[in-house]
Amino acid sequence: LSRSGLFCYDISKKEITDLNIPFDDHVYGLDIDYDNNILYAVGRFHTVNGLPRPRGAAINLSTSGITNWTPSFSRHANKVKVHPSGILVAGTFADLGTGKAHTLTVFDCDTTEMQRYPRSTMMSDLLCMDIYSGKLYVGGSTWAQIDAFGLDRQCAAYELNNGRLYTGFAPNPSSTIQSM
Repeated sequence: LSRSGLFCYDISKKEITDLNIPFDDHVYGLDIDYDNNILYAVGRFHTVNGLPRPRGAAINLSTSGITNWTPSFSRHANKVKVHPSGILVAGTFADLGTGKAHTLTVFDCDTTEMQRYPRSTMMSDLLCMDIYSGKLYVGGSTWAQIDAFGLDRQCAAYELNNGRLYTGFAPNPSSTIQSM
């Protein structure tokens, strides 16, 4: 059985399913909206199943169809997380076709329109993120500024309910954070 691109392995049946969706370049991040059965993918790709989807796509897992979500990141995206507060995307992009963003953007879960992003001016590569206890933790290369604090560090945390920097998390690693 030959597959290229995205495929699915059924753990209970111990077999590859019929799902086969080709991407023209690397996929770096995946997450599932279990309520709507949508798989979000981000990476370096430009097309998904022959459709233009610059570095971001959503796949309806019930139909295997590609949805209309097309964020059009200016550079690649590294991670995606689905959360009730929105679809969070981290990467190296500086802007979107729909508005300005700096490496971290939040999309509305229902409309998939750009909703908001933390007031950060992150000038470098965001490589990882995770959600825990109402906070979004992010890591990557050195940032020129986080919020109005002028902090220069490789990781930070944000309150998910308001997008503000969580000041109770302030480690000072000596190099790039690649995983959380």
